[in-house]
Amino acid sequence: MLTACVSTRHPTVDELRQVPGATSFYPAAVTYFNQASEGAYGVDSGSPASIHVFACTDPATQDTVAEWFGARLTAAGWIKDPGHAGVDPSTHTGGSSWTREQRHFELRFPTTAYTERIARGVGKPAGCRNAYESYVQ
Repeated sequence: MLTACVSTRHPTVDELRQVPGATSFYPAAVTYFNQASEGAYGVDSGSPASIHVFACTDPATQDTVAEWFGARLTAAGWIKDPGHAGVDPSTHTGGSSWTREQRHFELRFPTTAYTERIARGVGKPAGCRNAYESYVQ
């Protein structure tokens, strides 16, 4: 018996950037990193392209940032997932997630300690009290 291997096609980073709201970035935030990764194809379904952002939003609070992203993504056709994004309490204090067709957007709020560690790793100054991390694929 012969079977065919089928590979799942995932969108490219350029295609992901074309999805309304996928590149949302809080105004006046200071970027710590903005990384885009191409997807991979494979018989195991591979992995989709992704865009990962970490940014300091001082003086804006987490509530202000969450409201801004919620309004922006909803207006662009994203639907908020029930509950919140899965977060590790040792590195994040909370978050939310949205979907739009097959795309997924996560917004997470890192702890001060985690933000300091990221800042050191990318050569940014210490002292950011409010930051966010977004991940879209």
